[in-house]
Amino acid sequence: GHGVDAIKSKSVRRYGFSGEEIEIGTDFSDRFADEMLIMPRSVSFLQATLKRRNLVLLDRIYYLIPKSHNLPNLKYVLGVFNCKLTNFWFEYYYESTKVRGGYFDLNGNQIKSIPIPHVSKELQDRIAELVDKVIIGKADDYTLIITEDSVIDLLVYHLYALTYDEVLIIDPKTSITRKEYEDFKFE
Repeated sequence: GHGVDAIKSKSVRRYGFSGEEIEIGTDFSDRFADEMLIMPRSVSFLQATLKRRNLVLLDRIYYLIPKSHNLPNLKYVLGVFNCKLTNFWFEYYYESTKVRGGYFDLNGNQIKSIPIPHVSKELQDRIAELVDKVIIGKADDYTLIITEDSVIDLLVYHLYALTYDEVLIIDPKTSITRKEYEDFKFE
């Protein structure tokens, strides 16, 4: 086989990686060479990022590929996975499954159960564009990340038609004002 870059799951962060890559030789099929979402198994909150082509993970990690043709945009799915609402929902439903130290030891059924709204391609693309900016921001360490990240949260809250009071339950420290939230319109 030929060499590919590899990384350990503890290096997976929201929208990016920390830590060193190692080059390894592989002989397995090209299946894992594709771009896909990855999520570490042991986490205190959900965190996922995009695995670029030809990067292999060396340990406990989930490789996620949407089976539905209604979800063509991996970055849209990534935005939903990393948003505050999804984390709040996950914590609510699965808190009792936490292991020592307050960690989730994720399993496939839990991940499959995460609701991902089926929305128009335009809306998926809009969230995906913001996710792109977060990823680039992480790479370049922009302060922009905070705003792009909260816009993704804002869009997802609206996808689920939450009221502002419901948003405050999920994110008591939100920087979004009631007026900004209620005046928000999908363009």
